[in-house]
This record gives sequence, structure tokens and C-alpha cells, in this order.
Amino acid sequence: MFLKYNFYLYILCFIIIPYRVSAQQGYAFRSPLTGITDIWHRIILPDSFYAKTTRERGDLRVIGINQSGDTLEIPYFFKDRVGDKTASVAFKMLNKTHNTNGFYYTFELPISKTINEIALNFEDINFDWNVDLEGSFNQKEWFTILKDNRIVAFENTESHYRYTKLTFPRSQYHYFRLCVKSEKEPHLTTAELNEVQMIPPQYRAYNLQNVDIQQDKYNKKTIINVFLKSPVPVSNMLVEMSDSIDYLRNIALNINTSPTKVPYFTSIYYGQLSSLQSNNFTFNETIAKNFQLIIYNKDNAPLTLK
Repeated sequence: MFLKYNFYLYILCFIIIPYRVSAQQGYAFRSPLTGITDIWHRIILPDSFYAKTTRERGDLRVIGINQSGDTLEIPYFFKDRVGDKTASVAFKMLNKTHNTNGFYYTFELPISKTINEIALNFEDINFDWNVDLEGSFNQKEWFTILKDNRIVAFENTESHYRYTKLTFPRSQYHYFRLCVKSEKEPHLTTAELNEVQMIPPQYRAYNLQNVDIQQDKYNKKTIINVFLKSPVPVSNMLVEMSDSIDYLRNIALNINTSPTKVPYFTSIYYGQLSSLQSNNFTFNETIAKNFQLIIYNKDNAPLTLK
């Protein structure tokens, strides 16, 4: 398990000078900016900065000082470099057929379009199906894109979970054919064919100082406390389990916001831990030192953290 953050500080510097100790009294933390050679600069803030500032970073100042001692506040902005750009592709549903292998759905796309994602929506509530996805230029010769890709929906009074999105390498075919391997006819309501262009995240990974795992048998949950060396900004967490069984557990991620030794936890993320997908959770950036992950086991045996 590891934690990361993903932002950069861009600064527009008008004055290139060394930092003087006598300037701008009343600060909680200061650090010189050196090596200023261009108009635009990307500054990665040191970890020691975050223990002294607010979560919003609203009290950050960049000050330039000339040789006469006059000061000038320098403008800056924060920019997230992570995100997805999704473009929906128009298509025609040509036919719906079935045989002993399953139920088939054929989509016709403009030949110039490329997709790498299909989002499926079913009226069905509970199912566990494998699907194949093929592509063709003429509907005579088909090429396999996905084989036995699992899609699942599970819903009852306590839990709700759906995993019905197909992701695959960018593919450019005139026709796409989906086969749902089910004995009963699925009730496919809508399908979205998309081209997703992802801006790769640039993270800094933090080493864990300590991990404390407790099993609350009475409340049927696992409590994992993760401690970092100092408060730092975090917006992503990867959780890996050693278990080889299928599992689906509700989780909550909390942070300790207490300034004293008595912890006080505030929730920042709710989600689900699943063996069907990478348990890589992204949430709004928050600055903390102590993170607490709660896994709700219900009547299932506790999982083993890898």
C-alpha cells in the first residue's frame, strides 16, 4: 500500500534575487527559490512545507526582493496534471442475435473513429457474466479484442455494486460485436462507445512509517491505520490484498484531523474494495499524516493486506 500526490506549483517570476531573512516577518515557514532562469517555473514544494500550512494552501506567498529591499508579491497558480478526456462516438445498433454461445450485439461505427472503452448499462440487477468483444471491417472476418472479460452486478439491501465497463487498447474497426455469455437474455438498455485520452498522472510515492492493523470482531470490520513521516498532500491510494478469493467489501478512508494526541477522524472517501479491479482510489487532495482505512467485512473472513 502506498500514497501519492499529483500537483505542481507554477510560478511566474518577474524579479530574480536571493531571499533575505529580514523581509516579510510573521511567516510560519519560508524557503528560498533558487535557480530562476526563465519566465515560467515549476516548483515542487518540499514535504516540510505542509506541516506549517493550511489544507487549502491559501496562505502561500511568493515574494521577490530587489537590491534596495523593496518587495513584490509574485503571482502563481496550482495546476492538476491528471484527468481523462472522453469523447463519445456515435454508432448504430445493427442487430441482436443469439446462439448456444450467448447473446450478440453488433455496433456500426464510422470507419474513421477509434474507441478504447464501452460502457454497458443493463436493466438486470444481479448477474455475473463473461463477455467477448470482436472487431471487423466487413462483418466476415472478426478479430478478438477481449476474451472472457467479466462484468458483474450485485444489489441487495446492504450493498450495491456494478462493474460493466469494458476497457481495451485503442481499436479502429467499422464494426464491433459484443457477445454476452448468458443462458438468459440480458436486458441491455444503453451502450456508450468512447475514446478516452488519459493525461498520465505524475505522482510522488511516500514511504510508510508505520502500519497498524486491528480486527474489530464485534463490529465485523478491519481497521488499518497508516502513518507517514509528516503531513503531506495525498490524492491517491493503492490497496493490494494477498487473498486469491473473490471479494467485495465496502470501505471508508478517514484522516486524523486532531492537533492533539487524541485522534479525531474525518471521512474523505467511501468506496468498494473488489477482487475484480485494481483497488486504486483517487479522491480530493488532502493534507494529513495519519490515514485510516476501514474495511467492512460483515460475515466474511478478514482480508490480508499485502
